[in-house]
Order: sequence, then structure tokens, then C-alpha cells
Amino acid sequence: MLVTPAQLAGTYMFDRSGHNRGRNWSVNSVLTLTEPGSYVLDYKIVNDGERNDEMQTGMYSIHGDKVVLRSEKRESTELAIKGDSLVAKMDWPGRWLVRWVGGAPVYVRQRAR
Repeated sequence: MLVTPAQLAGTYMFDRSGHNRGRNWSVNSVLTLTEPGSYVLDYKIVNDGERNDEMQTGMYSIHGDKVVLRSEKRESTELAIKGDSLVAKMDWPGRWLVRWVGGAPVYVRQRAR
């Protein structure tokens, strides 16, 4: 099924926390996809009480069952479209992070209230 930017537009959230190697951590990330293909990715990482907030903006494109985010810094991230979720594809350094946080980031679409 062909997905259009209008169908994909919306807000997606990833939220995970845990305890690893004696440290408490949490990751909260909000990805907003807008038409005609721009995005904003806000994330907050707390590691043992130290908070790091970042925001990334750029453009996105759809390739079959994938969304590719291209930041203003020319970095790219690929996400698989799985129903109402977007699953991050991780390169090898990212796979290390995935083991640390307990699984690949899955952004779940948030419904308007």
C-alpha cells in the first residue's frame, strides 16, 4: 500500500526508562511529521539525573514502507512504517544503544484528543 505524506503526518512518541549498570535513565522523544515533508524531532534523555534536551529539524521522504528523515545537518535516519508505528532502523553504533535501552525505538502515533 502506498503511503502519502498526508496519511503519515502527525505526532509520534517514543518513551522508555530503566536501570542499567547502576544508573537510572529515561528517553522521551516526540517526532512530528508535517506536510509537505518536514519534521521536528524533540528528545529528552536523562541519565543518572543529568538531563540532555535536543531538537532536530529537517525534511522527510517516503520510500515504499520506509520513511527517511534528513536533518539540516545532512544526517539521515530510516524508519519502517508498521501500521500506526514507525520503527527505527539502527546502524551498528545504534545497535549498541538498542541493547542498552532494551529494544529499537518504536514511535507510536498519538491520537488527537
